[in-house]
Amino acid sequence: MLCLLGLFFFPCPAKAVERVIVARGSNDYPPYEFINDDGEPDGFNVELLKAVGKTMGFSPFILLGSWNEIRKDLLTRRIDMLTGMFFSPRRDTQVDFSIPFLVVNHAIFIRKSSPIMSLDDLKGKTILVQDGDIMHEWASKKLPSSILLPVLNQPTALKRLAAGEADCALLGKFQGIYNAKRFGLTNITPIDTAILPQHLCFAVPQGRQELQSMLNEGLSLLKETGEYDRIYTKWFGVYPEKHFPTHFIFWGLTAILITAGAGIIWNWSLRRRVFAKTSELNKELAQRARTEEVLKQKEEDLRHSLGEQEVLLKEIHHRVKNNLQIISSLLALQMDQLDTNEAKEVFIVSQRRITSMALVHQQLYQSQNLSKINLADYVKKLVASYRSASLSGRRVSFNVQVQSLELPVNKAIPCGLILNELITNALKHALKDNGGSITIHAERKEQTITMKISDTGPGFPEGFSKDKSQGLGIQLVLGLTSQLEGEIRLENSPGASVIIVFEA
Repeated sequence: MLCLLGLFFFPCPAKAVERVIVARGSNDYPPYEFINDDGEPDGFNVELLKAVGKTMGFSPFILLGSWNEIRKDLLTRRIDMLTGMFFSPRRDTQVDFSIPFLVVNHAIFIRKSSPIMSLDDLKGKTILVQDGDIMHEWASKKLPSSILLPVLNQPTALKRLAAGEADCALLGKFQGIYNAKRFGLTNITPIDTAILPQHLCFAVPQGRQELQSMLNEGLSLLKETGEYDRIYTKWFGVYPEKHFPTHFIFWGLTAILITAGAGIIWNWSLRRRVFAKTSELNKELAQRARTEEVLKQKEEDLRHSLGEQEVLLKEIHHRVKNNLQIISSLLALQMDQLDTNEAKEVFIVSQRRITSMALVHQQLYQSQNLSKINLADYVKKLVASYRSASLSGRRVSFNVQVQSLELPVNKAIPCGLILNELITNALKHALKDNGGSITIHAERKEQTITMKISDTGPGFPEGFSKDKSQGLGIQLVLGLTSQLEGEIRLENSPGASVIIVFEA
């Protein structure tokens, strides 16, 4: 990125290039700022800034991201400007604003069955807001008795409201209606009350008067040339409110007073303009309806594609599990050809390692979550495989104390292999004569998971060191713990205990 920005900011001696302004905007704030289907920045604010740059002779380099991220970049002066920010007196002490280019109203969004009818009904209610948005700041001051639920973006707020997770949401009215239609959220609606009309402006770091003046001049020129109206009509379908100059009104009134015929002509002309504008609006509405239909079809195609990928992924896990079971069966057949118990024991240990991995893939294709497994369910199935196996007449009990934890595949398989090795070692060494019990304990505390495997055997030999042990089992456990980026320690209490701690 630094190299790329360097190419923009340091012109080649042989050829002059336009000045580059690095701007950032929100990646999910349609129709003002968003990433389009081609992966490019798009929206009213983005197109307006490009038009200002073309008029004023600079080239905007626009990068979109989350609101909190781009706002931090502006406050720390890592970028030249934001493509859109609502003005407030508090924000004006932190950044400098251009002249406003749009007035945006906000509204209370509710489920259609909600009894909320006005701002007075919001006391003590649970309200969704976009984290760091102007409505978040406003509600924090104006609604102290309400419970605010900040979320990442406005679509998330609307979806959670539709699902019944809050009483209402405070959002930009036009954008809220746009996103509700976009995501098919038919059970929510805005209350017909405008809240906190806000001026939308470009924002620059404090002290950048040259850039601020250039943006203001560019916006004024776009207004005078009609380019602003074209961009506004493209994104919102109607022109912004215009005020007739007073001398037009004066001469119009004078013409009406002078002759009734002039009034009739004026009225007829106005009707023609209204009719033309109505036809234009009808065309825009028809185009919008066609666009919405295309978007709806694309969404349906995407859902169908995701469904096919889910079926394919389940089939992959199923086949991996079957292939591991085939390998286990081949080892069993080969074991029948062996003469010594030591050789057979090696094959049995290998079978159990394969079983521990196969169980992971079995759980994945049998569950709705194709990326994570439940550790408690996995340990119960792993222990069951030992119970069903021959323990040479020994009485061995298993005590499973495992929380219901979700582990991704890259952590589940190492954990399964570690459990298999430690259980196998306990059966082979600690409980080889009289049996006993094996306890498996796992819990999560904040961001770490602690896994402890204990037995009731004689414990580790005096002077035993995990780092000096040459046994394959302990070396495998050490390697798998390193793969988890975890820590391992051994204890005698009084039997042997192995404790492994790693990040969740």
